[in-house]
Amino acid sequence: MVRTDMIMAGYHNREDLTRDAIDKEGWFHTGDIGHLDEDGLLHITDRKGDMILTSGGESVAPSPIEDLLRRDRFVEDVLLVGNGRPFLTAIVVPNQRALVSWGEKRKLDVSEPEVFCRSEKAAGLLLKRLRRHQARLAEFEQVKDVAVVLEPFSVAAGELTPTYKKRRRVLEQRYHQLIEIMYAR
Repeated sequence: MVRTDMIMAGYHNREDLTRDAIDKEGWFHTGDIGHLDEDGLLHITDRKGDMILTSGGESVAPSPIEDLLRRDRFVEDVLLVGNGRPFLTAIVVPNQRALVSWGEKRKLDVSEPEVFCRSEKAAGLLLKRLRRHQARLAEFEQVKDVAVVLEPFSVAAGELTPTYKKRRRVLEQRYHQLIEIMYAR
């Protein structure tokens, strides 16, 4: 929440929207989640609307975890899923070149790279690598299963905003069947 003279007075001719955004004490509810560091600098880490609330009542900020998991050389992008579910899962867009190279070194059949990248072997490797990255996270913040998709998330498909933020509901709807399979396992 922010309160300063530099914040708008309200939405023009929209008292309802103004009431939703600015409370009676004059605090503007931005919808951002962040923290102040030791120098007093504000770091925005997520959006309130993107928070995942598990069925166990745990609240998870997905963006910092996704950023952590994307550091892996086998991962191009990742979407955390788990709202209303008992644990987190992830839709992973792999670095196909790195996965195929890994498979070649192990003498696995990579003759059809797209098939190999969606295989259980590839998904198992990705999950194993993600588990290493999330070792310091709380148990409820850790991904328990992954589904691999080869198409990168895109603005053109409506999955990302023009500023490349994930449209979680759109992505979850698109990959609904994969998500259901992960939770059925």
